[in-house]
Amino acid sequence: MKNKNIIIYLVLSIILFANYSLGEDFKFEASEIKILDKGNIITSSGGVKIISNDNLEIIADNSLYDKKKSILKLEGNISINDIKNNIKIFTNKINYFKKKEIIIAEKKVRSEIKEKYTIDTGELIFDRNLLEISSSSKTTLKDSIENIFNLDEFVLRINEDILKTKNLNLKDNENNDLFLENAIVDLNKNEIIGKNINIDFDNSLFSNNEN
Repeated sequence: MKNKNIIIYLVLSIILFANYSLGEDFKFEASEIKILDKGNIITSSGGVKIISNDNLEIIADNSLYDKKKSILKLEGNISINDIKNNIKIFTNKINYFKKKEIIIAEKKVRSEIKEKYTIDTGELIFDRNLLEISSSSKTTLKDSIENIFNLDEFVLRINEDILKTKNLNLKDNENNDLFLENAIVDLNKNEIIGKNINIDFDNSLFSNNEN
C-alpha cells in the first residue's frame, strides 16, 4: 500500500510540474517546472511552451519568469509567434518585459513581419504597444518582391510600413544600388526621403509590379 501511495504521489507531481498557469499573464508547459521564492520565480526546462494572456505563443529550451518584475527570460531555440500582430521572432536569447510589452532579442535574430518582410540582425527590440521594431546592429531587411535593404540602424513602424534608417544600402530586384546616409522609406508608396533628396521610384529602382 505504501508503494502505491509513492507511485500516485510521483504521478501527481509530474502532472503538476508539466503544466502551470500563472494568473492572467502566462501558461507554462515544460518537462520540468520549478516554483521558487514563494511563487515569485518560475523556472522551466527541457523544452518549454508558453502562452500569454494575449495569444503570444512562445517556444524555448529554458525559461525563467520573475513575477515581481514581470520579466520573462528565454534561452535556446526560441520562437515567438505574435498571432494578433502576425509577427514571428527566432533567436537564442530573449528578455520579455511584460508590463512594458517590450521584447529584446539577441544572438542572431530573424523576424518575419506580416508575411511582407524578413529581418536578419544581431539584436532586435520589438515594442508591442507602439508596434515598432528597431535595432542598432547591422541588419538586412528583405521585402516580398526581393528588394534588399542593408542597414546600420533602423526603426520600422509596422502598421504604417515606414522605415527610418541610417546608412542605407538598397539593392532592388533588378540589381540597382542606392546609398543614403539617412533615409525614411515609405514601403507602401515606394518612396524614399533621404538627406536633401526626395526620390519617387519607377520600375528601374525599388520595383513593384503591382504599382
